Amino acid sequence: MPQVLPGVFLLNVAATMKCTSALIALLMLSVSTCAFAQKRHWVICDLTVMVKSAQDTVPRVSGLVRSSNAPAGTECPAPGAVISFLPETMDYQTVLPRKQWPGVGEVVTIRYRYLLGECKYTGPCKIEHFSLMR
Repeated sequence: MPQVLPGVFLLNVAATMKCTSALIALLMLSVSTCAFAQKRHWVICDLTVMVKSAQDTVPRVSGLVRSSNAPAGTECPAPGAVISFLPETMDYQTVLPRKQWPGVGEVVTIRYRYLLGECKYTGPCKIEHFSLMR
């Protein structure tokens, strides 16, 4: 089956249904605005965190945020917040091996990245990454 662009498909459907030109224009406008609504950008914050515990049952590190350079209007953790995370590499592609995780009482810098968007099956979602800065 040949691939059909959404706009062409809508025009064919509208022609088949004998819709008015106003309806065709409305449908074309809705297709063009859907793509625009999906554009997002990463928000990046550097956090200074004091590690409180490394859990064995659930592989995560928890710590107390000591400082944050959060830009205004963002959802970055504030100083005093307790966060739980998996330490990742700087390129946030893989989780660090447990031997490289920070120890209890250690103060580390974490680059926190998040993206608010639309997930395929669940709707609105937040993608988060916690890169350990060494």
